[in-house]
Parts: sequence; structure tokens; C-alpha cells
Amino acid sequence: MATDENEKFFDLLSSFDTAMLVTQSNENAMIGRPMAIAQVDLTGSVWFISADNTEKVDEIKNDSHVLVTCQRDHGAYLSLSGFATTSKDRAKIAELWKPMFESWFPEGKGDSRVTLICVKAERGEYWDNRGMNGIRYLYQAVTAYATGTTPDIREGEQHGTVRL
Repeated sequence: MATDENEKFFDLLSSFDTAMLVTQSNENAMIGRPMAIAQVDLTGSVWFISADNTEKVDEIKNDSHVLVTCQRDHGAYLSLSGFATTSKDRAKIAELWKPMFESWFPEGKGDSRVTLICVKAERGEYWDNRGMNGIRYLYQAVTAYATGTTPDIREGEQHGTVRL
């Protein structure tokens, strides 16, 4: 990792089990879909499992630039933009396979429709108000409201932007 902000970003990203994967449709509309995160790796890649006959797979083939967003309650938010690729790598599918995927693929990891989507992140941003950051933010928000100012967000702790 290049910086503490990168570490913070990956720690937060690794804490999510679902994300919204946003692709661009053939009609130039942005389409977001909830997806289970199969894996996050330290190279900046987020892996998803999908069926090969879906609109999102077609959209990725037409325009590989995607956005991934995550949110947990009011305490943690994350977005990353990058490029997606699809693959039918059977060894990687076996490595990433989780029993929960069988609700979508009753035939299991051997189902010929199973496809990997790998998003290689280029840029990320996070907002982390968990734990002490949440208490700090609440204090800053109340103070800002009372004084007619804006909250003082701590860059690198509560908020950060990273190049991946």
C-alpha cells in the first residue's frame, strides 16, 4: 500500500459483503445493481460472480468503465471507479465460490453460466464515521449547527481519496 489512506480504504472496502455495481447501459443510462462481493484483493480488484447472460455483462463488454459503491448504515461509505473485465476462469471461480452463490446457481460452481466480474479500481473515496470518528463527526455537526459553520472533517481519518 502506498499510503495510510490506501490502507484505510482497503480495510473499509474489505469490511463490506455487498456493493452496488454501476454500469452504463446501451441507452447511456447508469444502472446500479446490488452484488455480493466474492473477494477484495490488495491489488485494487473487487470480484463478483454473475451469470454470463445478464445485461450487466453485456454492458461491461460495451463499456468497461464502472463504479462500485458501498454503504453501511450512516457510518461507512465507499466508492471506487475503475474498469471491469469478465472471465470464465474455472480455477478462480472455484477459489471464490461460496455456498450462498448456489441460490443463483443451483448447479453449483460447475454451472456453465457462472462468470467472474473483476473490477480493477483506479480511484477510491471513503467516508468513515464508525467508532470514535462517528462521535467526532456528531460533535462537529452539532458545533457547526450551533455556530452556523460546517463540520470539520478529518482528511485521512473520516474522509479520504486514493489513487489505486
